[in-house]
Amino acid sequence: MDARMLVDCDIHIGYETLSDLLPYLDPPTRELVIHSGSNGLVMPSYPWNHPTGWVRHDLYDRHETHDSNFTYLSLEVLRERHLDAYDVTLGIVEPDEAAAFSILPNAQLAARLCSAYNDWLLERWLQEEPRLRGMLVVPAQYPEAAAREIRRLGGRDEFVGVFLPGAARIPYGNQRFPGTRVAMVEGGLVPFVGFLWRLDANWKACRSEIPWCRRRPSDYVWEHVRFATQPLESPDDPAQLLAAIEFLRPAETLMYASDFPHWDFDEPEQTLRQLPAEWRDSIRARNAVDFFRLPLLAAV
Repeated sequence: MDARMLVDCDIHIGYETLSDLLPYLDPPTRELVIHSGSNGLVMPSYPWNHPTGWVRHDLYDRHETHDSNFTYLSLEVLRERHLDAYDVTLGIVEPDEAAAFSILPNAQLAARLCSAYNDWLLERWLQEEPRLRGMLVVPAQYPEAAAREIRRLGGRDEFVGVFLPGAARIPYGNQRFPGTRVAMVEGGLVPFVGFLWRLDANWKACRSEIPWCRRRPSDYVWEHVRFATQPLESPDDPAQLLAAIEFLRPAETLMYASDFPHWDFDEPEQTLRQLPAEWRDSIRARNAVDFFRLPLLAAV
């Protein structure tokens, strides 16, 4: 694999307004989006806002007004300021405001919005830019509809995974699906170390309660879970970070992520310079190629 290859596992894009999804919605839902409330349907807002805003002011005018927490980013700007600027071989697209579909009380509405968003993403972004791959947005609160959406579009090469937000009503996953794989994105790294230590310790003491778990929980993690670099913790002594995350087997489990274009964007080379040279090629691309099963890149 070419050492210059770079896979970015966390690029955020979103519609300019929810009205962008109107052409992809059925008539009743279109009517609801247009006429709901006083000014049309709006998504739940984040409970906490960054004190100076989410967006990078080198990309946006700080005096612009927006309908949501997230500012619209055009494909042209994404190409110029990120894909071309950092020679990104392939970028995995995550949602911005569309992540809120999974917390809407109206599960039927959420399912229709998810389908519309996925069709919009496919037509306006993924088919226009071959360096992008998408994560399907599904209604986590409506598993049957989520499964239908995965069956509808999950077989397309443009999509490489399914986006699920945190704070699920019930824990994700089931031991009936042992092939499930999960990427933990935007959760940092150090907290997972203590969490896995605790899981392993509790398993030793209480494993009679879960006889189907035949190995330490961390052993399953190495096989099925990958972690994104962003946000990479930044202690005053860089050596402390390496000592803290070494347990996570970063050369095997860590994938580069930028979080572009959010305010805490992590530049590729700046991120990789903080990590040992022997880890870098795997983190730049190899781990992501293997995890997302990217046949075209794997053949390079």
